[in-house]
Amino acid sequence: MSELKHDQSTARQEAQREKTFAVYKAWIVKHPEIPDCTAVQKLFEGYCDFSDSLTEDDFEFALSNLRSIISIRRVPTESETKTDLIDQIMSALQSTNNLHWADAHNVSTERKKMSFWAVGQLGARLDQIVEAQRLAKFSAGELREQLAQHRAAQQPGRVVLPAEYTIERLKDRSFPVSELKKLIRQYGADVVNDRLFGRS
Repeated sequence: MSELKHDQSTARQEAQREKTFAVYKAWIVKHPEIPDCTAVQKLFEGYCDFSDSLTEDDFEFALSNLRSIISIRRVPTESETKTDLIDQIMSALQSTNNLHWADAHNVSTERKKMSFWAVGQLGARLDQIVEAQRLAKFSAGELREQLAQHRAAQQPGRVVLPAEYTIERLKDRSFPVSELKKLIRQYGADVVNDRLFGRS
């Protein structure tokens, strides 16, 4: 076989391997009970030749033969996931010093209300509670500082007034109104207000 034919054959096999790998990835997503890891992938690659054109049915057949080798994990049902999230939410709420959550009736009412929520809503509520508890540990000054850092990080190209326009200079009654209006036109009212209120 010539070098050209060998290279063409190798290129075709590699292209087919990529297509088969894409089919494998699409198939394994539909099976959350199978760990999507390198070891399982290598197991399937050893059983099936990824340079062949394989379909999802081929992977189903391979799974039926490899099931005894793969450690199948149990996927919790939606009901179990919701129950677990509600337990975590109630535990987080009761860990505070809020006497409202010490009352069994309030806890029962909240559990009943949350039982009608979707998993996404419960996850968002848990994240909200955890974040609120994290922030409650900081003083007002520390929170302002964190907020300023967060805002600065979100606006990498943020415009600020030149350093010569200090808070004292802008608040001085002798500072010309026309120059203040010029700054607002040039930089925007938010930028000027940020300097006036010490946010920049």
